[in-house]
Amino acid sequence: MSYGDAVTRKDAQAQGRTSVENAIWRVPGFPALELTEGREAIVKNWSGAMQGFKQIVFTATHGSLAVDGDIASGVTTPRNGGLTWKTPKA
Repeated sequence: MSYGDAVTRKDAQAQGRTSVENAIWRVPGFPALELTEGREAIVKNWSGAMQGFKQIVFTATHGSLAVDGDIASGVTTPRNGGLTWKTPKA
C-alpha cells in the first residue's frame, strides 16, 4: 500500500498505515496541516482535509530520502491531478 494509492482511494485506514505511530506530517500552505504529530492526529486531520475533495489523484516526486538506523525522513513534491474542490453548501 502506498500513500498515493490511499489518498487516491480516500482510504483513511490505509493512509494511517503508511505512518509510524509517532510520525510528523507537514503540509506547507495549509494552516490546519502545517504540523501534525502522531498517526492518530494525522489520520484525523487528513480525513478532514479529504472532505474538501470530490475526487483526487495523488502522485509525488521524491526530492530526498535519508535513513539513519531505523529512522527515515524524506521530502516529496506532490503532483495532484483530477483535483476538484467541493463548494460547501450555503
